[in-house]
Amino acid sequence: VWQSSGFVMAMFLAGLRGIDNEMIKAAQIDGASNFQLYRRINRLATDSGWRAVVGQFAGQVVILTQAEENAHHMAEKILKRVVNGNGTVRIGISAVQRGAANVGRAHKQCREALLITQRLEYQKPIVCFDDLGYLHALYHAGAASLQDNPYVPRLRDLQLEQQADLFRTLEAYLDAGGNGVQTAERLHIHRSTLNYRLARIVEICQVDLGDPTTRMNLQVALKLIRLFDDPERPDAK
Repeated sequence: VWQSSGFVMAMFLAGLRGIDNEMIKAAQIDGASNFQLYRRINRLATDSGWRAVVGQFAGQVVILTQAEENAHHMAEKILKRVVNGNGTVRIGISAVQRGAANVGRAHKQCREALLITQRLEYQKPIVCFDDLGYLHALYHAGAASLQDNPYVPRLRDLQLEQQADLFRTLEAYLDAGGNGVQTAERLHIHRSTLNYRLARIVEICQVDLGDPTTRMNLQVALKLIRLFDDPERPDAK
């Protein structure tokens, strides 16, 4: 049946042995052992009548469920009923897959969704591979893509202006599509403060924030820095 209808995988980090440090940070669970978490989720799946299989793989708890099930709703219910504030957990959800041969692909998508959003400092506890979009392509472009990007050195200059937090201000501005009102609200600052910071950004980076192509190029470079510009990571250059 699942061969034709497709399935979705959700992955939780449940055990710490054998898992790299970044993966621990990406989907950390405190207060429950691997086996305890597996039993709780398996019991909830049974009680809820989910068409799903709960298992453990490489120190992680994973769920395979039919595509017709609402995986995001299941994840929300698990957070509420199983975790319930006892520790921190992030859940990665794959795209719909078909065939047993693609179980590994689903697992990889869950893992990458957790890692990418962790590096970008996204705070949502549930992350879906389908929502990554161009961020997944940037992740696979690798750290080497920083080297020839002309916007990267300019953005690194912003990181030297730590007192005004210009880097984060630009990130919030670009994430808001250049909307100043939304940016000020997200950063909890006055519009005059935002305008001052944007003027400093223009001065330091020598860019035109009113140009859509420039904003797009800055967005790409900024996300590449978030993904790879960390000297503590082995893949950083």
